Amino acid sequence: MNWTYLWILLQTCGAGVVAGLTFVGLAPTKLGEKFLGHQLERRLAALKHEHDTQIESLKAQLARLGDRGVRSNEREYDATIAVWEAFVEAFDATTRCVVAFLRYPDFNRLPKEDINDYLNSTELSQMQKDEVLNADDKNVTYSRIENIRAIMKAGRSIFEARLLLRKQGPFVSESLSDKIASALDYCSEAQTEREMRFEHGPIIKPEKSMAYFKDNGQTFREVQAAVRKRLFQE
Repeated sequence: MNWTYLWILLQTCGAGVVAGLTFVGLAPTKLGEKFLGHQLERRLAALKHEHDTQIESLKAQLARLGDRGVRSNEREYDATIAVWEAFVEAFDATTRCVVAFLRYPDFNRLPKEDINDYLNSTELSQMQKDEVLNADDKNVTYSRIENIRAIMKAGRSIFEARLLLRKQGPFVSESLSDKIASALDYCSEAQTEREMRFEHGPIIKPEKSMAYFKDNGQTFREVQAAVRKRLFQE
């Protein structure tokens, strides 16, 4: 036997076995790394997607809350202004009602045509105008009509301001709402007393209306300051 040939054959077979074992040993390592890398990328992609979804959801919630806050502030601003304007109407109407200051010509000395011209410049109804024209004492009749009109207008203005405050109450700060409601109660007491005195005469003491008169607008200024503070966050 040729020992040289046999030695070469054994070397060749050994190299093949080593190569095969090397392949078998290395292949799982490379494939495993690739497999693990692929799985890791999938997990990372899934986590990123989940986090992105959560972030978008939070952004949407914050946007809704921000929009709701803006709309809430706008609604409070509009409601506060509306209630304030209604309060001004009620307060001024009550002042005219309590003070009852009238200026008019001496109807008893004017020709009928001049009286008619003057009455046409007022807000009296035709029935009220006729009542003045046909009255024996036109001055007293005119004064009585204007006084009751002022009393009724104050009553309506106070009622409308209270109704508006009730409707807009949820959008007005609680402290400001309470302050305006209290001021309207003050107006209502003076207006009611004025109406009672008109109907029943001086037997009703002018306690509330005198207090209103002596107040000299202090209540009005307090409400005004509270409204300004709320609107401008002073």
